[in-house]
Amino acid sequence: MNNIFILEDNVKTLEFLCDLIKEKRTQEKVFCFSDIESGYAALKSTKIFNIFFLDISLESKLKDNCGYDFARLIREMPQYTDTPIIFITGYDYPIPEAINDIHCFRFLKKPISKDIFLAAYDAALTNRVLPSKITIRLDNGTLKTLKISDIFYITSEGHIQTYHTASGVIMGVRSSLENLQKSNPDTFIFSSRNTLINKEHVSYFDKYKNIVSVKDTALKVGNSYKPLIKEIFS
Repeated sequence: MNNIFILEDNVKTLEFLCDLIKEKRTQEKVFCFSDIESGYAALKSTKIFNIFFLDISLESKLKDNCGYDFARLIREMPQYTDTPIIFITGYDYPIPEAINDIHCFRFLKKPISKDIFLAAYDAALTNRVLPSKITIRLDNGTLKTLKISDIFYITSEGHIQTYHTASGVIMGVRSSLENLQKSNPDTFIFSSRNTLINKEHVSYFDKYKNIVSVKDTALKVGNSYKPLIKEIFS
């Protein structure tokens, strides 16, 4: 499942695009925004988005008052340096700047047909680059960016996580282990309901003791997670 971000201030166009994805790509989760303020709030959350569809002409009380400036905000976030951005426009925009500065994936000119939109959508998912960094929110509200390769494993108690990383232990993180795993299925796997491990740092799995070793730390494997762990690491 992918998280799809759509920012479009024309309500009819927004509804058309959101309904189209929900109808034709039922496995995806669509987040629809009609103004920059709500889109900006979602961008600053811990949720990871896999594609951005942006109306290139937007109005807002914020300093970043158009889709092009909003795209700049996206590119400034480490987890979105390579995430596909598709601009939606009703007129001819200075394409060289959008390509050279923002590295947008594609332009869609209004009115948008179903076939053209879905073709761009599928192409963006096929060609997207997996993120190399994530941004986490600490319990005190501050944000911290981590390289995914530096994360060994994560443990969870309720909505609070502890990240065990190459630079030490980071406690008091508010995030979702499920969202992180779904956004990075090739990197992370659950070893128990409350533990997410980085496959790159697993040294061995002891099927008799039901323990997986991650950077010399022995972690208990839950019974329901053992078959998949065994399949991957045995």
